Amino acid sequence: MALSLEEKWILVAIFAVIGIAAVYFEVRYMRSKSREIREVDQKGDEAHNAILTTRSVINAMQTRGMDTGASERLILSARQALQRKQYDHCMRLCEQARHELTNPSTSASASDEDAGGSDLEEVAKSILRSDSGPSSADLYTGSKLSVDRDGNYLSAKFEINTAKIDLKEAVDRGSDTSDAQGLLTDAEGAFVAGNYTKALSLALRSRKAISSEVERETIPLKRVDGEESETEPMPDESSGHPAQRCKECSSLLDSGDTFCGVCGAKVLVERICENCGAKSRSDDKFCRKCGASLI
Repeated sequence: MALSLEEKWILVAIFAVIGIAAVYFEVRYMRSKSREIREVDQKGDEAHNAILTTRSVINAMQTRGMDTGASERLILSARQALQRKQYDHCMRLCEQARHELTNPSTSASASDEDAGGSDLEEVAKSILRSDSGPSSADLYTGSKLSVDRDGNYLSAKFEINTAKIDLKEAVDRGSDTSDAQGLLTDAEGAFVAGNYTKALSLALRSRKAISSEVERETIPLKRVDGEESETEPMPDESSGHPAQRCKECSSLLDSGDTFCGVCGAKVLVERICENCGAKSRSDDKFCRKCGASLI
């Protein structure tokens, strides 16, 4: 069933009223709610900054030898109030801590109080004049652990320490460690800068350079043919009898040679009796001097 013109205008009016109500709700309620949230967040930031500023003043007073025990207890309570999101109470505690620094409850001479108050004012002014407040990392005076962003902190530290040990041993052996030392120095610089992946890579390269140098020094060198010939005994040195030479070219002959290996001349073999050393002819079967068998 089609709607009449009057009914259509009624529907349009209803939708318009709903839209206006939604806009009104957004303007009056949602924006006020978001403004309240922003104000709470702003108070939280102010309370946090108040704690940091008061903590900085306390640290400065401690370096000057002042007793800041009461102020430190107040700051601890302020931190707990900040965690509970009691921002107004936190700021009041910080104000009390600063007041405790300027007007300590313990009895002291007026001159000491004036001097302490003036010092506090100077420190506070210098802190407030700074562009940015101190971070929580600056307030922590204990040992700090580096943030391991790439997961190679422990591996890089281990490899660097191991490379230092290997390098020391190589130096004690008298090896050339200039390349390895340079890589290790770069690895330590990258580790300090927080680039643990690069530090790990450079430390491994340093250890590899050290091991390559050690292997180069320990691998035995191949003997040169010329050197072998110098150390090998000559035929006339190893044998009890003088070496036999070719009568044509005077080259050395081995026992049992029939022809010279250099000029091809036939070798005239002299038969010598092993018993008495007398020379024999080629067709003799017994020594002509002692009668010993020559066969």
